[in-house]
Order: sequence, then structure tokens, then C-alpha cells
Amino acid sequence: FDGSELRSKMTARKGEKVERAIKEDFKIGDTVKINHKSAVGKQWRVEKIMSKNIRVSEINGSGLVRVSPSLLIKL
Repeated sequence: FDGSELRSKMTARKGEKVERAIKEDFKIGDTVKINHKSAVGKQWRVEKIMSKNIRVSEINGSGLVRVSPSLLIKL
């Protein structure tokens, strides 16, 4: 940026708007999906709600993951 020029960058995404969840929207035992490319098609169960993140376990597997509530989609 200077007196004669301004540069910026913009990103536009196609598709439905995803509602951002907060940790108060979830309770232990809820079934959720994770909105991330590495977790496509997997279902998870809420195991523990911590101060910032939520710990979930894969329903048909044995993985435990800490996830930000904004990435979770309630089923």
C-alpha cells in the first residue's frame, strides 16, 4: 500500500453456508461429523468437553481427536 496503489486478496467459496457451533451446543454422547477434508464421511461421538476444544472418538474406529467446536456438525 502506498499513495497510488492498494493490493488485497479475496477468497470466495461456493456452497452452503455452514453455521459455526459453540461448545455449549454439544453434550457428551452426541453424534457429530467433522467439517474437514481429512474426516470426510466419518461419524464421531463426543467424549469430553474441555475449556476450548471437544474430544471426539470415531464411532467405527479407535481414534481420539481434539477438535474446535466450530468444525463440528451435529447430526
